[in-house]
Amino acid sequence: MRKRQGLLDALRFVAALYLVMFHFATYAPVRLYEWLPVLNNGFMATNLFLILSGFILTRLHAQELQQGKLSSLRFLARRLVRIWPGHLVVLSAFVAMVLVMRLLKMPVNDPLRYDFGALLPQALLIHAWGIPSELSWNYPTWTLSALVFCYLAFPLLIHLTCNPRYPIWWLFGSLALLQPLDFLGTLITGESLPAVPIWLGILRALPLFLVGVSMARVDSLKRSRRQHSGFNVALSLCSGFTLLQLWLDSPLWIVGVNALVVLLAAHASTTPHLKVIGQKLGDLSFSLYLIHFLVATVWFTGGWRVLQLSARADAWQAWLLWLMAFPVTFVFAGLFMKFVDQPLQRRLRPRFEAWADSGWVSEIRIKDREHRRSWALHTQEMPVWDGKRTEASTTSISAAEPDAAAQSRAEGVAKSLLPNP
Repeated sequence: MRKRQGLLDALRFVAALYLVMFHFATYAPVRLYEWLPVLNNGFMATNLFLILSGFILTRLHAQELQQGKLSSLRFLARRLVRIWPGHLVVLSAFVAMVLVMRLLKMPVNDPLRYDFGALLPQALLIHAWGIPSELSWNYPTWTLSALVFCYLAFPLLIHLTCNPRYPIWWLFGSLALLQPLDFLGTLITGESLPAVPIWLGILRALPLFLVGVSMARVDSLKRSRRQHSGFNVALSLCSGFTLLQLWLDSPLWIVGVNALVVLLAAHASTTPHLKVIGQKLGDLSFSLYLIHFLVATVWFTGGWRVLQLSARADAWQAWLLWLMAFPVTFVFAGLFMKFVDQPLQRRLRPRFEAWADSGWVSEIRIKDREHRRSWALHTQEMPVWDGKRTEASTTSISAAEPDAAAQSRAEGVAKSLLPNP
């Protein structure tokens, strides 16, 4: 199974950095969106992040899930422990900040943004699951909420797309599905799919996540005498989708561009040194994504107040305050990663995985394995997504064999592919 490359990890950092610039532009001394209109399209970063998540997770975990080496619950436990602890720490910092400001009787900018009624859904990361709400607290976490829903659906998506005969049709279908969903989003909210309100985040996230999953499936196909390289097929489908949306003057062309960027980055040649740099940036990206809005709130609220109280506040001071916010944010993101996020991961991940493997959860895993064994008996082969068939998967049941022998042989194939409970 192919692992992540440096550029794929670096893309996560690029998406997080673009989101930082999008949010910080609102605090600039001038209307920066008018100077640089590209900064007004923050949804491009989230689109890239959602497609990239589906693509990377499929490359990393699809084969393990299919072969029973990784249970669905253990996968879910890993993903939840990756995002939830850090999210709760940052959200608690927001709450503490607001309580201190109210205790000191300091005015809070945009009080509706700190609605305690919206705190519980955001803490549980379900505020993008169709619960009507306004932007509040840590805005960017709607993407994490939508991703939790995608994580729940991921094992099912892997199961549905595991047939090696149909990955191309899954990619074609996932791209074609975006058009009616864009119409549905416009009908319900008046906004196109890339710009639907955050409380309908799953309507936007799940289709893009599926595009990433399907693209990874097609990309894993290898060249043979009668079959084109999966990369060429995926590149052609995504390019055709992008050109079609440009011709239709639809904002969905951005989704096609995001998919092409992910696909090209996955096949770009990199040096070991660049891979290490990309991995480091990728590790920083989550902390940068999670904490930048808190840093911006504290930095600009306090900074502007100091400038207002100053007897002389020049334009260069306002620009210096704005520019200094970027290195300050990077420093705090690095500190958060090293002293908060990574220690929490090391401490909590074994406990979450132990929970996923214990008690009544084990019974669910046994049933899950039995279901996969039944599926292997039905298909009589297990798809392996490195483009080659295993010795067991090339074994087929001959029509000339007696039924009893055929059944025995099929059971042998299933047992060789899947672990015993």
